[in-house]
Amino acid sequence: MFKNNAQKKAFENVGKYLEQSFGKGLVRRPDAPCYVGTQGSCLVEVWVYARGSNGAVVNVRSCCVMDMGEIPADCLKFLLEENFKFTFGAFSLDRDGDINFEHTLLATKLDREELEASVKAVLTTADEYDDRIIRDWGGVTAREKLLRQAREAGLVA
Repeated sequence: MFKNNAQKKAFENVGKYLEQSFGKGLVRRPDAPCYVGTQGSCLVEVWVYARGSNGAVVNVRSCCVMDMGEIPADCLKFLLEENFKFTFGAFSLDRDGDINFEHTLLATKLDREELEASVKAVLTTADEYDDRIIRDWGGVTAREKLLRQAREAGLVA
């Protein structure tokens, strides 16, 4: 799972920091160097990626809007214009066309306060924008999609 020692060490530190800041609110994915949790209508993922042969970065990402289908040009323009306003973090699109908000940190000198601030800022921004994007262009929140999938699987009523 780990491509270098820096990634492994960073992943261990991130897990420790997340538990100190959020208790058991974020859980480790067993199949990837990632921790996952939810807050409000948002899903947050904290990924630890190798960077070169001896470095690592931490990517904090929250899915804002899912299942939009083809994203209208005026929505994409809106997201890019909003990106220009942010002091850190940016909107992005994943392979499925879902809209995310993310922020990446160097893992080398990362401390608990910096990671906590990043997670909170990413979640706050995603939660602030998801309703607006859905209202104007459609889609669903990550929470709505997860609940729908759980109902379809018979896991919840």
